[in-house]
Amino acid sequence: MDYKNFVEFIKTKLLITNDKTKKLNIVREELQKNILYSIYSKNNKLYFLEWTNLRICYKLDRFSEDLDFTLEKPDKNYRIEDTLNWIISDFKEKNGYSMQIKAWNVATVQKAYIKFPNILFDTWVSWLKDEKVTIKLEVDTNPAPLSKYWTDIIKTSMWPCMIKNQDINSTFSWKMWALLLREYVKGRDYYDMYWYLENFPNKKFNLNYLNSIIKQYNTNNKKNVEIPKTHKDALNMILEKIEHTDYDRVKSDLTRFITWEKKQLDTFFWNYKNKMYSMITRYYNNIEKINNKSNFRL
Repeated sequence: MDYKNFVEFIKTKLLITNDKTKKLNIVREELQKNILYSIYSKNNKLYFLEWTNLRICYKLDRFSEDLDFTLEKPDKNYRIEDTLNWIISDFKEKNGYSMQIKAWNVATVQKAYIKFPNILFDTWVSWLKDEKVTIKLEVDTNPAPLSKYWTDIIKTSMWPCMIKNQDINSTFSWKMWALLLREYVKGRDYYDMYWYLENFPNKKFNLNYLNSIIKQYNTNNKKNVEIPKTHKDALNMILEKIEHTDYDRVKSDLTRFITWEKKQLDTFFWNYKNKMYSMITRYYNNIEKINNKSNFRL
């Protein structure tokens, strides 16, 4: 879809809200989908994972900012510029989008920022012509082993496309890692964990993959984080983290990515810890096929 038609397409989608932040999220998400189309229409070897993956492929009911990918196996020769050249060709050269791109490929996790000037102005989201939509791409060139993948089909404003997607059991494990080991509070981690347990109460997370992530984290950062021996151990680590979290910071981070009003958000987190204790206990009973009466620790 060329730029002019894309702008008209976006305008119709924006009619559902008057909130600027929500409008920005809608614009970003449609651009994310078209970037995915550009990547996977070239039979790319990247695997789509993490948070925007949950939004687009598993219907997570919050928005997300970045596009995160991994290689199936470590590859020191991978360069993110090749992927960016395909995106530039599809968006700028063929369809007339204005773009600004900056990339870093010196680290294990290669990064790029794709900025779209004008689009917020042209879709009437902003009165400032120089206000940009920014989407970050990350590619892990040295992935932790033992994740599992599958293929999925998504709809974009260009064409439907088939993507290579991390399976939900492995993505669950990645989210557990983020909640446990992230060095700052990210409210999305806490919301997503609740969402997982509510929507996939019988999906046994990939413990082997979780452990491989923690081992890699320990090696790369000279840490000594405990490696859970069982699903029960890992879930108890989550409960311990939940017990000692500042939920004012959680809510502050989450506000930009969810459609709730402040009162709804306050109500949701008012009894978050007790709800999570109950849901994790139920989840553990489901995946282990037992009847555990514990209300606090498994």
